[in-house]
Amino acid sequence: MSKLKRIVGLRVVTLFALLCGLLPAVARAEDPAKAKPHVVLIGISDYADKQIKPRPKAEDDAKSLYDLFTSKEYLGVDTKNVRLLLGKADEKRNSIEATHKNILDAIKWVSKDCKTDDLVVFAFFGQGCSLGERGDRTCYFASDSTLDDRAKNAVAAADIAQEFDKLKSKHVCVMLDVNFKGFDPGKKSIPEPKWSDLDGLPYKEFLGDEGGEDHNPLPGRIIFMATNGLNPSIDPRRPRVVHSRRPRRPAGRCRQGRLRA
Repeated sequence: MSKLKRIVGLRVVTLFALLCGLLPAVARAEDPAKAKPHVVLIGISDYADKQIKPRPKAEDDAKSLYDLFTSKEYLGVDTKNVRLLLGKADEKRNSIEATHKNILDAIKWVSKDCKTDDLVVFAFFGQGCSLGERGDRTCYFASDSTLDDRAKNAVAAADIAQEFDKLKSKHVCVMLDVNFKGFDPGKKSIPEPKWSDLDGLPYKEFLGDEGGEDHNPLPGRIIFMATNGLNPSIDPRRPRVVHSRRPRRPAGRCRQGRLRA
């Protein structure tokens, strides 16, 4: 089996899980005719800053998902409701560059435009890093990000959280394939991101905040992740977190803010 077929086959499995988990709820919406999917797909294979290591298959993965989601055989999403952001332009799929500004604009578009019963899919394939002296914050590298100035030009988890907290949709799926050690620090000392310092809940930026004293995640949010670089590795025995060291494999899911291995 070719690498391409393996990639597409995996995305079909992922999409099938998504459809089984989310679309029945969307179909039961009070007015399903008005519900529409909103999709943001981000893939960056090569970075301008050569200290950030390449992810050779990242853009292919994002393109494969674009083809699947827009295909009438699957979800049939109107291309007007899809934002495809890549490191290199793809005129066929009408992509835009995955810059810091464009990624934030795409996230803000979803936050502002989607309704309660709309399906939201957000996928990121690329590199990440810690922020702060202790590694207690994280960020995701855009195509124009630099390792040294990542606090200014990378997409901070806090900026994502600000928009995902406002997201009205009750049907949200996030797909992450990110390596938080995907860079060459040179002589600089960069702390590893410590999920134990992230309120015990990694990727909380995508889960939303109900606004109560306990800051519980919002319901109806699913996360598929294949991630490296968190210290210590995510413990599958703890509620609301999953463990995955193997890239490109959905490791678990979060339904109503709870992740299960």
